[in-house]
Amino acid sequence: MNIKLINLVVISGVLAACAPMEPTESVKPKVTEAAEPVRDAGLGVWYGPASLNTVTRGIRDDFLEQFTDTANWPTVYGETAVFKQFIESLGGEKYSDEELKQLATFTREAGLKCAFEIGALRWDPKLYGEGSGVAYAAQEIKVLQRWVKAGGTVDYLSTDHAVMWNVGLCLQGAKPMASYVKDPDWRVVMDEVVDSLAMIHEEFPAAKIGMIESLGYFSVGDTYTTTDPGCIYPIDMEEFLATAQQKLGERGVELDHLHIDFSYQDCRYDGRNEKRLDFGRIMAAEAIVKSLGLDSGIIINAFDDFSYVGSNTVQEKEKAQNAAERSASAVDNTLEYFDGYVAAGGNPDTWIFQRWQPYPDVTGPETVRDTDMGVARLLVNKLKARSKVGTSKVEGP
Repeated sequence: MNIKLINLVVISGVLAACAPMEPTESVKPKVTEAAEPVRDAGLGVWYGPASLNTVTRGIRDDFLEQFTDTANWPTVYGETAVFKQFIESLGGEKYSDEELKQLATFTREAGLKCAFEIGALRWDPKLYGEGSGVAYAAQEIKVLQRWVKAGGTVDYLSTDHAVMWNVGLCLQGAKPMASYVKDPDWRVVMDEVVDSLAMIHEEFPAAKIGMIESLGYFSVGDTYTTTDPGCIYPIDMEEFLATAQQKLGERGVELDHLHIDFSYQDCRYDGRNEKRLDFGRIMAAEAIVKSLGLDSGIIINAFDDFSYVGSNTVQEKEKAQNAAERSASAVDNTLEYFDGYVAAGGNPDTWIFQRWQPYPDVTGPETVRDTDMGVARLLVNKLKARSKVGTSKVEGP
């Protein structure tokens, strides 16, 4: 997520025509009476389809039906070890209790581990400063408990820019929190995040805890500094992660992973002067993550060219007339991003095929190219080819 998107994201939340392909066989999850199935990590794929409608922020009309029928996504299903969701999808009345139970039962019987991207800390004029971490954790624990009550598991929890989101609220754009918190120190903010995660981990001790932080906030390696130097003071990424490890460790919480969120448009921004995608920031960050002994993950996605203008996304007010063209553009950009990352030497422990962008705006099936499942299928097939040839450069679908 580009650093300059912070105000739009705060307001709108994280954003969650087609050429037919060859038919595929249905693969149904099988469960014995003795135990739930256990999946091999395989290619290391986490699948996070965009379940939220960009306009209403409700669950997409086609999501539950498509996702819980593996005939719609047999290739992706066969290689997915972890199903990832935003905690936002569990809130309010987005799912009825019965629908949530249906989704939880499917994931459990399919042997899918479940990951959630959580806030861990989100400041607003009524909740900020000392004690905000514990207060926010109580809110998110309640939401996650609804999933557990429905029969789901909580296996991974990844914070969604939990430190720098709040620093950005004070320093960037309209600066909505500037009058409440002056000169925010990221270490102080991190203390609140650590309090939050310690409380959440106590409630869900089996869950592995990880982080996502936008690379644009940080100084990474010898070349890359913040992408918004006029507003955000540079923070050394290695120091940031080492500090997070230490502070969490002191509370008995192991930091398991750092998933890199720096998409196609962000790489295009870094390479704007050379008119290319620049993956150098990602490569430097990946090296740091691995040097600290953390699981390194890469989130593979891209906006379409129509929804993304300069450093701002176009917020959807209604379904666009050119939705098919925009879906195709998003798929093209995502595939270009994957190929560029691999060619640059990218070698993560975990591949996260996750979308919050408005397009593709159709969930599936995977036999249709310009759908969420369709682009995930293409990416899985690229990974399969890569694992067979043992090379960093992969061509073809």
